[in-house]
Amino acid sequence: MPKAHHLNILVVDDNPADGYLLSSVFDTFEPRPTCTVLTCGAAALTVLRQRHTEGRALPDLMLLDVNLPRQSGVELLKRIKEDVNLRRLPVIMMSTADDPEEIRACYASGANAFIVKPVEYSQVERLYTRLLAFWSQAYVRLPERPVHLGPAPLESPHWP
Repeated sequence: MPKAHHLNILVVDDNPADGYLLSSVFDTFEPRPTCTVLTCGAAALTVLRQRHTEGRALPDLMLLDVNLPRQSGVELLKRIKEDVNLRRLPVIMMSTADDPEEIRACYASGANAFIVKPVEYSQVERLYTRLLAFWSQAYVRLPERPVHLGPAPLESPHWP
């Protein structure tokens, strides 16, 4: 099995307690990921654009809360995916709500995955440990350029 590599993760969640909780889960992972927690979508977009402008690598993964003040997580996701310099960033959306319309909106806007935030710590730990285990494996690959599937998947009668 390929060896896990170090991850650089950007967490955007307006609830500082949720960001702290994720950081504490990530602290138990080996190799320990670098985790930056921001509470505002505008700050996240600024940081991402600044990293690109300075020639620094983008994070390996972004965990983005759907419900942010001022600019929703879905709006931020759209801006990221519309930016030619940022669109390859894998973005996993998070929400406490298991709302099919919200989930569809996230995927239609370019989300790589959607996670319903668990309530209990043991569930949080299990979910995010598995998530990091998946994303840190050397065999996880993203396309060289974005793949546009169009609206067909959302219009499919088999879509929940």
